[in-house]
Amino acid sequence: MMKLSLLGSGLLLTALLLNGCGPSAAPDKAGESVFRYGTTAYGVAMENAGMDPHESYKGWSTLRYGVGETLFRFNEAMQPQPWLATGYEFLDDHTVKITLRDDVNFSSGARLTGAAVKACLEDLVKRHKRAADDLKLASITADGQTVTIKSQEKAPALINYLCDPYGCIIDMQRGTADDVKISGTGPYIVQSLTPTEIVLTKNPAYWGGRVKTDKVIVRSIPDGDTLTMALQNGEIDATQGLPYASLPLFTGNAKFKVASANTSRVFQACLNFTTPVLQEPAVRKAIAMAIDKDKFTSVLLNGNGTPAVGPFPANMPCGGDAVHTDAYNAEQAKKLLREAGWIDTDGNGYVDKNGQDLTVRWLTYTSRQELPLLAEAAQAFLKEVGIRAEVNATDNYNDFLKAGIGIFMPRLLWLRLQATRSIILRPMYWTVLPIIPATTIMNGSKN
Repeated sequence: MMKLSLLGSGLLLTALLLNGCGPSAAPDKAGESVFRYGTTAYGVAMENAGMDPHESYKGWSTLRYGVGETLFRFNEAMQPQPWLATGYEFLDDHTVKITLRDDVNFSSGARLTGAAVKACLEDLVKRHKRAADDLKLASITADGQTVTIKSQEKAPALINYLCDPYGCIIDMQRGTADDVKISGTGPYIVQSLTPTEIVLTKNPAYWGGRVKTDKVIVRSIPDGDTLTMALQNGEIDATQGLPYASLPLFTGNAKFKVASANTSRVFQACLNFTTPVLQEPAVRKAIAMAIDKDKFTSVLLNGNGTPAVGPFPANMPCGGDAVHTDAYNAEQAKKLLREAGWIDTDGNGYVDKNGQDLTVRWLTYTSRQELPLLAEAAQAFLKEVGIRAEVNATDNYNDFLKAGIGIFMPRLLWLRLQATRSIILRPMYWTVLPIIPATTIMNGSKN
């Protein structure tokens, strides 16, 4: 039996099940083929427990698990390509006319039309602040298999925004009140859903062709060790979010096949500028220079990451050598603090000013396996230059954010382009860590 592990995510799971690539799904007692998938990337803490793409980050679940599809999607060159659409035309700087496929039905049986897309997008911007801010819609009109979108501002990136998972097109006649009843255009239909498990059945009338796997069971397994053991003992057929520390258990094992591809992720840390000490440019720069990104990626991530300078990968015009920043330099960081009046006057190992140690509070969450490692590493790096970091790793991080508690909020930044996971440090918006590839692993006899 060949097992598959996915470090990273996206549409790969759906592609495997549609195309028959990777491990075959095992039949259950009823003779159905069943694919069991374990992940750390589904749950309440991730704000994606559900199937309503118009709420928070649930669109990622809609898209990842094959329930919904968007009008456009990015190809490997990070260019938007038609998916439910067949093409588009900018009528002016504010207006784009999109032509839809004429062979697509929702799983409810309703036809995909311009009117259906209009109803979906209008509900999206009414309920989803990020989408509303991105799209800035002034009006939407529908005519047969076309929909015309007019933006309040010039909209050169409008098609790119429509690739975002919040742009999954769903049948608004079915509504969004019940996650199980949400109807998309994808190869799978929700049979049951809880905050920890999704059961999906194939869409027998999928427009994209025959769906080869009858049932998919998605399990939320937030603990990395538990996830690793579940893959080893055959409880699951594939996994996403496997800790990089577990990768050697599968690499070189004849029962598993491992493949990697870069993801569109970064580790980042955002500064809270209401914190007085972070209003000092010297402190911000010292923090940036104190973090050894190379050591984090080479040691803690076992080489599965690449330090970055900015938020975009090297293959983009605004990435790679197009931007520059200060490299890791602990001694220079100490010098900056000293020149700014931060000196260890009591010999406790931490610099102080006006009787107060330089202390930052690092807020993070645990459901991304490497984030606690990042926090611990940053704590050690900062201590070397005399900065005390108090780490709070909790999946209730939103409560602390709303209360304004916490200096840093490290989390994974999703770019709307297929890219790489990048490590970034810069004073204003401190994104910190790695181009981490999505790694695929597979277990022996299944193809």
